Amino acid sequence: MIYLIRHGQTEWNEKKIFRGHKDIPLSKEGKEQAYKTGKYLARSGINIIYSSPLKRAHETSLSISEECGCDVNILNDLTDIHFGDWEGKSLRWVKENDSYNYNLYRFHPEKITFPNGESLNHRYERALDGFYSLVEQKTGTWAASLNLAIVTHRVTLKLILLGVLELSPSSFWKIQIDTCSISEVEFTDNGYLVRRLNSTCHFEDQGSLNYDF
Repeated sequence: MIYLIRHGQTEWNEKKIFRGHKDIPLSKEGKEQAYKTGKYLARSGINIIYSSPLKRAHETSLSISEECGCDVNILNDLTDIHFGDWEGKSLRWVKENDSYNYNLYRFHPEKITFPNGESLNHRYERALDGFYSLVEQKTGTWAASLNLAIVTHRVTLKLILLGVLELSPSSFWKIQIDTCSISEVEFTDNGYLVRRLNSTCHFEDQGSLNYDF
């Protein structure tokens, strides 16, 4: 099984500030989310964890590692998209000051190239190349007991899942990925099977998170 896990909440998630390559740590709530995610996954049989190098993902992966008793491996291909000039800017600021690109992002995401940053199409290719190369390294000797966890970012996860489902970046907004949510993908003889998407059942006491930002 492949567990796809988004990092926990940061203050910039709550304030709706674009993060991208900015290295923002988890907030107090984000650390609690990461702890609960680790506790929930403790019996999943995860053997190895791959994480984005950014603090918010790495801190989350370490919480999961502590509960699952396995190593964390940093993989640069799992980093967030480069939002360019939007990084450090609030959603409100972007709407008011870069409405043209914001509307592309919202309604035609496959056409967006973030100012002085990366295009969603390029990140789609980069995310899938990293995901498939990682999984294919394991498939030659894939054991039934091998469970892999990938801890990364909202955009990266959405694009990986779109690729697995054979959808394009134009469908970016048809998937929701909340902070510290868990999605599951199984590698089978017939290809990839999405078994679970954006599960936050380990936060039932917190109600709906609604942090797909």
